[in-house]
Amino acid sequence: MGTGDKKKRREVHEFLNRFLLRDGSGSYPLREHTAARDMIAEFAEPLEGLFESISTRYSMAIFAWNLSLAPEDRRGELLDSFLTPLVQGNEEGRSTLSNLIDSLVERRETLYPGETLLVLPDESYAPENEETEEENSDA
Repeated sequence: MGTGDKKKRREVHEFLNRFLLRDGSGSYPLREHTAARDMIAEFAEPLEGLFESISTRYSMAIFAWNLSLAPEDRRGELLDSFLTPLVQGNEEGRSTLSNLIDSLVERRETLYPGETLLVLPDESYAPENEETEEENSDA
């Protein structure tokens, strides 16, 4: 893996470390579950060239992931409340983002059909208390 790839992967991990996984038995820091973190990164791959910002890319992917777990009769309402502040009346932008999110929902359902983990912000996340895997492996 090249230096640029390592840097990009570290940035993705640093962003994803800010989240929790929640299932029926509790919540767990995503940073402690490498396989789940890699699963979310793989899920978001189609957004790689569409958004420069890692934050935007993964926020969009996490929203789509969680939307795919919502009851189908609530998805339209949830999607609308997510898109409204983003598109601010731009119907073409709304349509484009809506189609993109719909394709991500289908992707999640296809790649991980039995997966029920929600991805939520970790309010207790403190980056200064953490070392990345790459830093640990360089020691």
